[in-house]
Amino acid sequence: MNLLFVHQNFPGQFKHLAPHFARAGHEVRALAIDGPGLPGIAIQRYKPARGTGRDTHPWAQEFETKVIRGEACAAAALQFRARGWNPDVIVANPGWGESLFLKDVWPQARMLALIEFFYATHGLDFDFDPEFYRADLAREARLRAKNAHLLMALADMDRGLSPTHFQRSAVPPQYRDRVSVIFDGIDTGAVRRS
Repeated sequence: MNLLFVHQNFPGQFKHLAPHFARAGHEVRALAIDGPGLPGIAIQRYKPARGTGRDTHPWAQEFETKVIRGEACAAAALQFRARGWNPDVIVANPGWGESLFLKDVWPQARMLALIEFFYATHGLDFDFDPEFYRADLAREARLRAKNAHLLMALADMDRGLSPTHFQRSAVPPQYRDRVSVIFDGIDTGAVRRS
């Protein structure tokens, strides 16, 4: 199989998984901005062409940043495709927006997304401490808008992985059945499924 790992700081959370598949004989490649990489795994680096615009609405700035990163990552993916390499499976951390347009480059590829956190204005980390919480529509709207790229990732993924049950529980219910909890252990990358 051809496997593509996508993480802005590759290998990131894939430091055990990517070499495991490479050792098993699969063709493993990566897309990344930075990160040390891994021996034997070809990396196509990319850099965003610009930053977020000064006139972008403050509630949309986070999404614009993700789109800019997604555009850069898709351009790097097109370089792999132009050289005749196409993944069967894309394993991506969508948290920074890199995977936003990869299904447009490779619509036939299966997408496995690492779902670490889905933001909520109430009930999670934003308002848990009444001593510090102050109702503020602009803050709450920015936080809700921060999920825009994650909603796109959830819609595009064939399957999702979350490291804990808590992280999976934050995923909107309509996507939750496609997200499995898989804990990546500290010892030599042992994986336990729950």
